[in-house]
Amino acid sequence: MGIHYDSKTGYVYSCSSDKKFIVSEINYQESVTEVANGSHGFTNLLCDKKNSRIFLTNEVGVVSIYSFNQFPPTLLTSVQTSSKNSIRALNVDFRKMYIFTGTADGKLGVLDLGLPGKERFVKEITSLDSGKRVMFIL
Repeated sequence: MGIHYDSKTGYVYSCSSDKKFIVSEINYQESVTEVANGSHGFTNLLCDKKNSRIFLTNEVGVVSIYSFNQFPPTLLTSVQTSSKNSIRALNVDFRKMYIFTGTADGKLGVLDLGLPGKERFVKEITSLDSGKRVMFIL
């Protein structure tokens, strides 16, 4: 469901619907560590190289943020969106610091990420039905 390769460290970060978030080392082609084994499958993985963060989503509408400043990655926060359905789309605007989600039930969510280091204050600022016309002023 998601993969990221860090060429600096040689680590591959991956998550999938088998409910695992794993870090592997590309040089040895073996699993290094299982970071998380959730109760629900993961649906997306997105990396913020500049701030050493990984964003994961799952099948019940949760966005989790991990730091990979150290090994193994550590969970900074998890936020339940207003939709408890599978998050099928994920995008982060690193300039405005917004997380955008799209769920299987057609809802769009916008979370305010805030500045790096403030991840524990992430909160959903809006949830919209995708059938409605919406204009964001960014």
